Amino acid sequence: MIRNTPPASESVTTPPIVAEAKHWYKEQFESARVWVFNVSEKHWNEFQEKHIIAIGWDDLGDLQTIDDREDISNRLKEITGASNPKNDSLACYQFAHEMQPGDPVIAIQGGHSLLGYGVIESDYTFDESRPEARHVRKIKWIKIGSWTLPERRCVTAKTLTDFSRWKWWVLFAFRLMEISNPLPSTSNHKLNQILYGPPGTGKTYSTTARAMAIVKGIKVEEVTEEHRKEFHDLRFDSNKGSGQIEMVTFHQNYSYEDFVEGIRPSLAKEGGLEYELRPGAFRKIVKAALDNSHCRFVLIIDEINRGNIPKILGDLITLIEPSRRLGQNNETTVTLPYSGDSFGVPGNLFIIGTMNTADRSILPLDIALRRRFDHVEMMPDPGHKLISDNVDGIDLRKMLKAINARISLLLDRERQIGHTYLFNVENVESLANIFKTRILPLLLEYFYDDWSKVQKVLGDAEFIKKNSNKEFVGHLKEDDLTDSDVYERIPWYSKKWEDINQYRSIYEKTVNAGGGEPIDEGAGTL
Repeated sequence: MIRNTPPASESVTTPPIVAEAKHWYKEQFESARVWVFNVSEKHWNEFQEKHIIAIGWDDLGDLQTIDDREDISNRLKEITGASNPKNDSLACYQFAHEMQPGDPVIAIQGGHSLLGYGVIESDYTFDESRPEARHVRKIKWIKIGSWTLPERRCVTAKTLTDFSRWKWWVLFAFRLMEISNPLPSTSNHKLNQILYGPPGTGKTYSTTARAMAIVKGIKVEEVTEEHRKEFHDLRFDSNKGSGQIEMVTFHQNYSYEDFVEGIRPSLAKEGGLEYELRPGAFRKIVKAALDNSHCRFVLIIDEINRGNIPKILGDLITLIEPSRRLGQNNETTVTLPYSGDSFGVPGNLFIIGTMNTADRSILPLDIALRRRFDHVEMMPDPGHKLISDNVDGIDLRKMLKAINARISLLLDRERQIGHTYLFNVENVESLANIFKTRILPLLLEYFYDDWSKVQKVLGDAEFIKKNSNKEFVGHLKEDDLTDSDVYERIPWYSKKWEDINQYRSIYEKTVNAGGGEPIDEGAGTL
């Protein structure tokens, strides 16, 4: 089929080593079959315009009615007079019965030229309205052009060939065509996306699934627990030259020198300081993506809005735009200020950011960055399968709905309580611990220690009480110096934390939560 075996070379005109190709093929296509389709010059323009591929032997009729390859071969003998139409019968049988929607196809001409790459989009049909080549499948062309195969890489010019056996040649062909992303675009992964929402809505957790879906070339909903376990093994390590997923966290002191490149001091062997140019996290993963154009890489930026975007990215913010990535029509590069190198961002690097909308201590997201990212809102989901509607008689779903409805009314929808706070709560004791250590402190932060509003959010639950002790402060009210009330949390050890009626009273007005007596100022509190 192919005229010689692959040498171990990294040149684009020679194939990669077999072991690398096997790994690449499995990562990109799993068990899918890659087909090489030989297109005549006569039909190529039509195939491009109509997004189809088609074969002849029209006198066979509808191949769906012939489910046996030997039957096809016998009919071809009668029609063409050929004594052994082995290749032709195989092409007809595979085109009608073995090709599947989603299968990749490499178009060639004469065995010595590559014409492009596409993905099958339909089942086989027999189109009697066509004047010839009536056996048809629809195809989505991913890349079209003209690339001459070197003499040692030419292939036998059969009409249709399953090239799954020759994985090294498939990888070689993609590299020659400079296709960095051979996977079908139907996976619909955005190059730049930001997951945003209140705390506890699973943003960081979701980046794991999205990163694995991108790397594996599958849909997010197809990511399994086995994929998640593999996440840590795929973490990027520039020193070892391994991994495809890098993760950084932006903060107010994070800089261009940390992210792209900068001059950094280091201890010299003979003492003293010396300075060296060091690449940052972004430049390292960009280099890896350029060196491995057949793989997908993901950069996760946690808390992306906490960083000073103009300071961190500078003019590189333009380079991440999909239309300005390397290989695109508006391909853009810049000269880096420290190294003087020309720098661009490839199309096989995906960027996922997370943004906590409840953090108002930082400036709104930089407008230039906002325009370059697709935004995915992640809001609380009270109906999540990991939240119970019956924990010792408490409906956690209704409770979360009630709390968030009041927060939205008194404050805004961006500072609700995320559903992950209530994951896997098994009893009232664990719920009490979550309330004392996580939910109540978060509410106090949201309302800037305005205890009266926090009390309103909690409905009739008696976790917060007015302080009735007037010994030290009563005269201030009597003298009209203040009309404010003093509030406190009930003591840490109070039985009310584990009283199911307290939690039910958050969403059920009919529940009697308790006596409602004021607490004593001298009682121990949290």
